[in-house]
Amino acid sequence: MKNLWHYIQEVRSAWDMDTSEDEEAWDGSRASTGQSRVSALVLKHFCGGKVLKGTYYHWRSNKNILHYWNVIDGVTVDITRDELPETAEIEHIRDATNDEFGVETNRKYELLLKRTGL
Repeated sequence: MKNLWHYIQEVRSAWDMDTSEDEEAWDGSRASTGQSRVSALVLKHFCGGKVLKGTYYHWRSNKNILHYWNVIDGVTVDITRDELPETAEIEHIRDATNDEFGVETNRKYELLLKRTGL
C-alpha cells in the first residue's frame, strides 16, 4: 500500500483549472485554488477517514467561503490550506456529507481521481 505522502503528491500534481471549483480565480500561480473539496474527496477515497468543512471570511469578496480537509487516522490533513489567506480562521467546523456534493463537484472529483493514475 502506498503511503499518505504519495497520495498527496499525486493529487497535487493532477490539479489544474478543470479540477478547480473556482475556475475564474485559478491561474496556476497557486494551484490549490478551488481544489479543497475535490481533493479531500479523492484523499478519502484512497486513505479513508473523514472530510470536514468549515468557513472562513474572505475580505476581498466580503463573504464566507467553504473550505474542506481530511482527518485520516486521527491526523488533520489539509493539502489546500495555502489557498486561504494566511490569517484566515476556519469556523463552523462540521462533517461534510456525500449528499451535499452536486453534479459539478462529482464531475471534478471523477476527473481528479482519474488524473492521479492510482
